[in-house]
Amino acid sequence: MFHPWAWSAVVGVILGLVFFVLLLVPILVWESRRFGRLRVSRTLASGAFAIFGVTLAAYTLLPLPGPDWCQVHGGVKVSLRPFTFVDRVFDATRGLSPAAALRSFAVLQVLMNIVLFLPLGAFVRRLLGQSHVVAGLAGLGTSVLIELTQGTGFWGLYDCAYRFGDIDDVIMNTLGAVIGSLLASVLLFWVPEARPDETRRHDPRPVTRRRRLAGMIVDAVAFYGVWGVLTLSYRLADRADLRPRGTVGTAWADTAAGFVALLVVLIVPALVGSGASFGQRAMWLTPERSSVRRFGPVAAFVRTLTGFGGFALLTLVEGAPHIAGTTTAEIIRVVSLVLLGIGLIVLVVDRSARGLSFRLSGQAVVDSRTEAADESA
Repeated sequence: MFHPWAWSAVVGVILGLVFFVLLLVPILVWESRRFGRLRVSRTLASGAFAIFGVTLAAYTLLPLPGPDWCQVHGGVKVSLRPFTFVDRVFDATRGLSPAAALRSFAVLQVLMNIVLFLPLGAFVRRLLGQSHVVAGLAGLGTSVLIELTQGTGFWGLYDCAYRFGDIDDVIMNTLGAVIGSLLASVLLFWVPEARPDETRRHDPRPVTRRRRLAGMIVDAVAFYGVWGVLTLSYRLADRADLRPRGTVGTAWADTAAGFVALLVVLIVPALVGSGASFGQRAMWLTPERSSVRRFGPVAAFVRTLTGFGGFALLTLVEGAPHIAGTTTAEIIRVVSLVLLGIGLIVLVVDRSARGLSFRLSGQAVVDSRTEAADESA
């Protein structure tokens, strides 16, 4: 059996990993657009930040008590008088040796409130590139939110405060965040500084397979995200009896929503502007302008349908009501997976990072900042 505090930490780490996976695509887009490049160390640091944030919430708010906790225990008091911890520390350590005093619960509680917020200050300073003042304010705001949640019984979920809300915790937490920001270069020495990359984010960089793969992931999440939102909206309207009479059933509506997502996320971007997809734009990638002018819209369709767009189209056809569950659907599924697999394999082994779609369309992929620089020149 886990101790309750150990259980909170385990839950925090597990949920933090889940949170990081859900935020992976927004993190990649944020990194690329803000810093102009992707760094594995920074992505890992972003994951560590997500895990820390969820673990902090779990550690300070969990475990939640049972529904009858307030009737049995009568609630926990809230302390709004600052620096009462000083008296507690003096009372608890009176007559103890320095070593014994450091091991006392009163001292350890103060130190833990400081240590608990060291990572927050370090992440805000090193990962986000903010000042020491902003790191301190982040610690202050986070701590106040936690203490208010504790002191209000989880914002009224309970009739009483089940955890001790203390203004001294806010003071120590804020101090910990400031100290963490001052020690950021030591605590997060493996994370590159934000400022140098920020100042050079408009500098063209080589097109890599990692950037191409990240762009494909963004496109996939955007496609399934739009499809899911449209499908959910239709189903909610259907449940509330808000959809117009005579409209199609939910099965056909799901397929139609998928085709709308395909059109909006993958087809239209390939035909307008630079011809780059959302994911490619997020990673500063674009088809070379000369190749776009040379091959035109046909190449854009070929590029889209031999990449993730082809997999998405076959997935939609496979799930269409008159095809789903048939032998034809099984064949289409195999073809779509083979297409996706071949595309990924070609991209991995292709040092030029053009991949299958750009090669078959006869186009080159370049850094969009190079195109912008050439145009301005």
